[in-house]
Amino acid sequence: MRKPDRLKYGVDERPPTSEFAVLALQHAVLALMFMIYPVAAAQAIGFSAEQTGALVSGCIAAVAVATLLQYLRPPWGSGALAIQLPSPVMLPSMVLAGLSGGLSLIAGMTIVLGVSELLLSRVMRHLRAFFPPEVCGVVVLMLGVAIATPALQSFTGAQPGAEGHGLQADARTLSVAGATLVTILAAAVFGRGPIKLFALGGGMLVGVVMSAMLGLITPEAVGGLRDAPWVGLPNLHLVQPQFDLMLVPLFVLMAAVNSVDNLGVLVGIQRMVNADWKKIDMTQGAGGIQANAVGNLVAGAVGGIPVGLSSANVGLTFATGAATRLVSLAVAGILFLALFTPKVVAALALIPRPVIGALMVYTASYMAVAGMELVQSRMLSERRMFTVGLSVLLGLSPLILPGIYDGLPDMLAPIFHSTLAIAAVSALLLNMVFQIGVAQNASASVGKELSTYETIREFLEKQGGLWGARHDVVTRAINASSEALETLLAAGVATHQIKLDARYDEVNLDVVLSYQGEALEFPNERPDIEDLLADDRSQLRVAGYIIRRSVDRLSHRTEGEWNRLGLHFEH
Repeated sequence: MRKPDRLKYGVDERPPTSEFAVLALQHAVLALMFMIYPVAAAQAIGFSAEQTGALVSGCIAAVAVATLLQYLRPPWGSGALAIQLPSPVMLPSMVLAGLSGGLSLIAGMTIVLGVSELLLSRVMRHLRAFFPPEVCGVVVLMLGVAIATPALQSFTGAQPGAEGHGLQADARTLSVAGATLVTILAAAVFGRGPIKLFALGGGMLVGVVMSAMLGLITPEAVGGLRDAPWVGLPNLHLVQPQFDLMLVPLFVLMAAVNSVDNLGVLVGIQRMVNADWKKIDMTQGAGGIQANAVGNLVAGAVGGIPVGLSSANVGLTFATGAATRLVSLAVAGILFLALFTPKVVAALALIPRPVIGALMVYTASYMAVAGMELVQSRMLSERRMFTVGLSVLLGLSPLILPGIYDGLPDMLAPIFHSTLAIAAVSALLLNMVFQIGVAQNASASVGKELSTYETIREFLEKQGGLWGARHDVVTRAINASSEALETLLAAGVATHQIKLDARYDEVNLDVVLSYQGEALEFPNERPDIEDLLADDRSQLRVAGYIIRRSVDRLSHRTEGEWNRLGLHFEH
């Protein structure tokens, strides 16, 4: 795996201690900031302060365990800098379970979710055809869209205007958020060395100082921080889980949605850390989903809500240019320590809303662009274009038409009220539907009267689009196949039309040329200059040598009067 130029530290590199500490602290603070999700769920359910504290503590414990496991290489984890957070995708489902049976039912259904994800992780590597890059690209794109609404609300402080004038931004909030975002962007884009590594920390510092100056930090919040003890026992409770058979199908489906969400984040990480990225590493994906599943089992045991991979932390990795997985270990340690330091958790409550909004806007921008790049990494046929387009439009429908799904049964509401869930399910289903009728094998015939290169180009580009093959592999196949065909026709070794067969299976692209006539030579060594002058057949051997060098593997066999020339390309 070759490290991209924009990364300062790759996956297995270790920064100096001072830089490492800054990176770990930034990632840990960011993960703790998103404990606002369990607080929001508790408020929607109507939990008491004690129940809310237990829910938050359970989430911190689950996030710490899952983040620790992500450090491990597959099959136990992803082996990447992949930080966990309470999953926003699962919030509607958790609220539904909490309203029906409180913490006990939340615990039971979280366990159902974790078991379902664990089972899915065991077969993930065999499901590559269900998760082509355009499906994962839609998920990554919609990750950005999903957090755009709360991000912009926090960024602008938008509130309903007087006399029905719509939403109006708050000047103080917008000033703080703008200064925070500008600081993060300046450090991430123009910064070098420690400045770049401290992109998030510098932005947060500017935002907090401005918030204090503009009166956005209340005296009550400061008093709560002052009164919180430095050391205390974690508010963890072993919950007696309860289960509701009526909710099991919903949570099994949400396990698939959460897994696709996590796979999309992991693909974003893979593209970021590998300059030669070509295809989705499903083994790493399975390890990452398994680590997440174990985190959910822990959440169910100690009274938290489900966890998922943090796209915000991926944005921070992109901003700092440091992707070392050692940070995962340090972040897990800081999170465990936070369980015993109430003052640390109280300090997070002081981080103003516009500061969080600025960070979410940065992350939403990065994820949206990363998703578009992922979609464009493969050739797109009409089928695949509609898979992407329809999925995105369906995902946007709750935002474009608020309340359109309000009349649906409670079982379906958690899916149709989430832009990400709708888009992920739609992309999966449309991908399966549009694969109907797409054969893995295709054939064409080429004769002397036809333009060899144009015929092959049209044939392989059409099939490459249907299959969703990579542009560079199809281009190599076009060039090598046309070279071989032109050599056969020019040398007169093919006495009839040549048959072209192509086969694709997500891992390999094979082209077989079948012709009647004399077999060509495909030497491993380049013919000498003297041989070229002495033997007319040496020119054919040179062409055979060029063809062999143009493919990943070449095979040749004779069947009666037919010669079969196989050109293999790794995908």
